[in-house]
Amino acid sequence: MNEPASPHPSAESARAKGFSLRRILIVLAWLASLIALFYAVENWRGQRAWKNFQAEMVAKGEPLNLAAYIPPPVPDDQNFAMTPFLAPLFDYGLHGSPATNLWRDPADFERATHFASEELAKVAYDRGNLGEVLKNATSQPERQQAARAILDTLRICEPVIEELRAASQRPHARFNIHYDEGAAALIFHAVVVKKFSTILKHRALAELTLGERQQAFDDLQLGLYFLDSIRREPISISQLVCIAGLRILAPVLREAADSHAWSNEQWQRVQSTLAQFNFFAGYRLAVHSDMSLATLNLEQLKREPTPTTANDNTEWLFISLIAPRGWLYQNIVTFNRLFFEAVTPTMNAQTRRVFPKLVAEIEARWQNGLPPTSPYNVLANFLIKMSTEQWRQGKPLKFAVGQTLVDQARIVAALERYRLANQNYPESLDALAPRFIDKLPHDIFTGAPMKYRRTNDGKFLLYSVGWNETDDGGVTAMTTGKTPSPDRTRGDWVWAGAEK
Repeated sequence: MNEPASPHPSAESARAKGFSLRRILIVLAWLASLIALFYAVENWRGQRAWKNFQAEMVAKGEPLNLAAYIPPPVPDDQNFAMTPFLAPLFDYGLHGSPATNLWRDPADFERATHFASEELAKVAYDRGNLGEVLKNATSQPERQQAARAILDTLRICEPVIEELRAASQRPHARFNIHYDEGAAALIFHAVVVKKFSTILKHRALAELTLGERQQAFDDLQLGLYFLDSIRREPISISQLVCIAGLRILAPVLREAADSHAWSNEQWQRVQSTLAQFNFFAGYRLAVHSDMSLATLNLEQLKREPTPTTANDNTEWLFISLIAPRGWLYQNIVTFNRLFFEAVTPTMNAQTRRVFPKLVAEIEARWQNGLPPTSPYNVLANFLIKMSTEQWRQGKPLKFAVGQTLVDQARIVAALERYRLANQNYPESLDALAPRFIDKLPHDIFTGAPMKYRRTNDGKFLLYSVGWNETDDGGVTAMTTGKTPSPDRTRGDWVWAGAEK
């Protein structure tokens, strides 16, 4: 009998290949399912971690939504910032592709941002400027001549200053920043605020020199009002400009006190105005501003996978292009937790204390002791290192300078009120409260009273122990170089009257 014919080798090979292909496809399907499950789980974990952290911060009274800190809108006719000179600063929209900022009236915008630039250079910035001439004049006729030259040069500012003075009687002040634009929001008003601080400072100093005391007082009050208009903004730069503006205006307070220029009622009004400036609260706003900007940078990766701000950093590209979206949320949580828990204790609003040693410890920790790199913190560590650069530029120190300046100025106003009532300064600051000041501000570095003593020339010495937390006897340390200035990391922080 004939044996059955065996399967053709080629058919058997085809069946084997088909079986192998099915196995490969099954394995690939399982692998794809596992990858999909992995992504789904990681995305869920990341979103849950971010949601839980947001709820945790809300429970602490520290919501992470920047909208919680934005001042509410106010009617234009009740808004100082909508006076005709200032309104054009934010009267713009985004047009075209790529989007470009276009102002409704570019000429008015240019006028506001470049106002009196040439005149101000002659008074404050050029070599041998009139402000320096007034400061260095040795005789009263020379001082009066320089003062008149300053007022003549700045006369071009008078119509705008009077417009702003009238607008300051409106019940509200809120610049209409385009907060919805996030990190791209423009803040040209900060430049204008700082410029007018300088203009009003030089006008007031010139007016005091010429005995125009009420005019000097009015200019100081307008300058303080201008600064007050931005102190509630949850933007780091706005807070720092507010501090810079107070430092610019401080010589007016110094000169008014040294020349005994103002009445009890005027000094009382100065105290009331200065009491509104709380840079412990401003520091909190700046912290939330920095956290929000970092969060926006990370969230941007979900919309634009190629980050331009990171110079195509490998980790950024990997997480933005390949990694689960949940890893972005984990990095957002890690950064915000590290930043908030490290930064906020350095300025304690409840005790009104500042802790320089803690700032130094945090800087060292962020430089050398960040958690080991993992998918949950690789971008957070990168942002923390970027934030450290801002800390090296002295952000906490600047807020401490601002608060100390406000506290010292309030005490000086109380000292002047005491002198007007008693023809002399008190032997101790304790004599000021509660008649001349409700409560004496303490030294924010020690929690003890500020250092104070009367001097033989009928004046006084008032100072904080400063950033080094050491009483150096009221000595101001100076930087080296062609134009020395107070070195805030060393020596005492002496009221400006001793730093002429």
